[in-house]
Amino acid sequence: MLSNVLINFAIFGMSSQILSEKVSVDKSLINSLISIYNLALILAVSVVCLYFYVEGINFLTGLSLVFYVIGYSWLSLYDTLSCRLAKYQDGAKAYVITTLFVSLLIIFVFLTEIKDNISIMIFCLIYFISGIVFLIKGLRNSGYYFSIEKILRNLRVVVSNSLDVVVFSFSVFFSIYLLMQQIEIENDKAVFALGYQIFSIMVFIPNVLSNMVVPKLSNNRSVKVSRYLILYAVCSLAGIFMFALLGDILFWLYKLDATIYNRFVVFVILLSATLSSIATYFIQIFNSLSRFYILRFSGLIMFCIVLILNVIVDLKGALDYALVLLVGYVFFLAYLLFSYYGSECWKLDR
Repeated sequence: MLSNVLINFAIFGMSSQILSEKVSVDKSLINSLISIYNLALILAVSVVCLYFYVEGINFLTGLSLVFYVIGYSWLSLYDTLSCRLAKYQDGAKAYVITTLFVSLLIIFVFLTEIKDNISIMIFCLIYFISGIVFLIKGLRNSGYYFSIEKILRNLRVVVSNSLDVVVFSFSVFFSIYLLMQQIEIENDKAVFALGYQIFSIMVFIPNVLSNMVVPKLSNNRSVKVSRYLILYAVCSLAGIFMFALLGDILFWLYKLDATIYNRFVVFVILLSATLSSIATYFIQIFNSLSRFYILRFSGLIMFCIVLILNVIVDLKGALDYALVLLVGYVFFLAYLLFSYYGSECWKLDR
C-alpha cells in the first residue's frame, strides 16, 4: 500500500507537470521538475524506511519495497519523458519488457519453489534494474542537466502543485489503510488484500494511459475527450472480465476458498477499481489545466466519507468494508464529475 502511495505521487504529481503545455516551452522548468521528481522520490523512500525501522519490519521486506518503488517510478519517468517527445511506443516497450521479465520470474519461482522473501526481492530488483536502464536512456534523450539554481528558481511552483498531490496520495492511502486495519478475521483480511492487489493491477493501465492523454489535452483543446473516457472504462471492465476467468487460480495461489462470499468481496473491490480508473481520466483533464487542487479535494472527500461510515456504521466482515470503499469512490468520482460539468471544462468535448 505504501508503494502505491509513492507511485501515485510520481504519476499524478511530477508526471502531469512534466507533460503540461507550459513546461514544454520552458527547458529550465522541465529539468527542474526531473531533478525534484528524483529528490522527492528519495525523500519519500527515506520516510518509508524510517517507518519500517520504527515498526521493526523485516529488512528484506523493506529493501524490496524500496527497489520496487524506485524502479517503478523511474519507469514512469521514462514513459513520461518519451511521451513528452511524442515517442509513445518507447514508454510502452519499457513496461512490456519489464513485465515480460517479471512473468518469467514468476514461472521460475513456481518451478524452483524459492522462499517467498527471496522471490519478492528478485521480483522488485527487476523493476529497480529496469528503471535504472530506462532512466539513463530517457535523460539522454531529453537533454537533461542538473542545476541547483534552476531548481531553486522553480521550486515554489513545483512544491505548491506537489503538495496537492501529496494530500491526495495520503488521503487515499489512509482511506484503504483504515479499512484494512479494522478487519479482524484473518480470512476476511486476506480476501480484502487479494482484492486490493488486483485493484492495483487494474488501475495500472489507466495510469500509463495518462501520460498520453495529458499532452494531447494540453496541446489540443478541441480534442474529443469522450473517446479517452471509453478507453479508460473498457480497460477497467477488462480487468473484471479477467478476474472472472482467472479467479479460481488467484484464490488457489493465495490459499483462499473460492466461495461465493469471497468472490463477491473481490468483485465489489474491483468495481471500486473501475470507478478509480474513470476518475483517473477526469483527474488528468484537470491536471492538463494545472488545476491540481481538484486532486487534493477529491482525496480528502473520499477519506472523510470512509472515516464517517467507519464511525457511524457497525462494520463486521470484509464485504462491509469493501462496500464502504466502493461508496468512498462513488463520492470521489461524483465530486470530479461535479467539478467537470460545473465548470468550463465540459466545453472541451463540444
